Amino acid sequence: MLSWASRTPDRGYWLVALDGGVLTFGDGGFYGSMGGRPLNQPIVGMTTTPDGRGYDPDSGYFCNPYGPCEEWCALFATWVWQQAGVPVPSYAFTGDIYDWAAVHTGVVPPWVGGLPGDAVLYGTGPQNTDTSVHVGLVVQRWLDGAIVTIEGDAGPAPTGSLAVVVNGPYLPSPSNGYAGIYAFAHP
Repeated sequence: MLSWASRTPDRGYWLVALDGGVLTFGDGGFYGSMGGRPLNQPIVGMTTTPDGRGYDPDSGYFCNPYGPCEEWCALFATWVWQQAGVPVPSYAFTGDIYDWAAVHTGVVPPWVGGLPGDAVLYGTGPQNTDTSVHVGLVVQRWLDGAIVTIEGDAGPAPTGSLAVVVNGPYLPSPSNGYAGIYAFAHP
């Protein structure tokens, strides 16, 4: 079943199926596909290269049901908040979640700890994609301060595709690089 079509700049197009298989027509070259690979959910779109003359099935930008075709941990987190009635925009960048919460609902440093529903922001700060690298949502906080999180685009599922996973319980630690936490954002 067809999921998405994209035109080339000249006389061709690509069709991508729900299973990630790509069909080419006209001058649309074939650059590989996700067809035959296990997927966590159906393909809902396709991105092309900036010049419109190709696509990259292994770029790490997977189409998803939470927003546009790109890395999707922040799109998943903001989608969950939206489903709970939080009036947050759909953000693709984790640092934007920090900025939104700082203005609207509040952020706290990692040593304060997060509460269920809070976004846990990984990295060293909200400045850019090198410093704000991932986001999850707290689903439980234990008496000792340990948390359990749910995270989108968080690693391979048992089938090998990218997944929504549950992590924890673990004790939040202040950031000392990629794996650390720089803040919790309230919904």
